Amino acid sequence: DPPYDAPDVGAMLAASADRLGPEGRLVIEHGRRNEPPATPALEALRSVRAGDSALRFYRRAAGAGAPRRTEAPRGPAASAPDGA
Repeated sequence: DPPYDAPDVGAMLAASADRLGPEGRLVIEHGRRNEPPATPALEALRSVRAGDSALRFYRRAAGAGAPRRTEAPRGPAASAPDGA
C-alpha cells in the first residue's frame, strides 16, 4: 500500500530472492513512477499498471544459486513451551 518510497527496496528484493524457491514468484506493488531497481538475482516477468500503482512479477534469475532454507523447527521440542 502507498506510500511507496520505502528505503532500501533493492536490499529487500535481494533478500526476498534468497528465499524464493525454484518455482516461486514474488509480486511487489510500487508507484507507477517509482520503478524498483534491477536486482541480479531476480528476473522481472511482467508489470501491470493501474492508476498511480503498478505490480511487478519476478522469479529467481537463472544462475542465481540455490535459495536459503528457512524451515521451522520440527518435532516435539518445536511445540513445547519454554522451560519444558
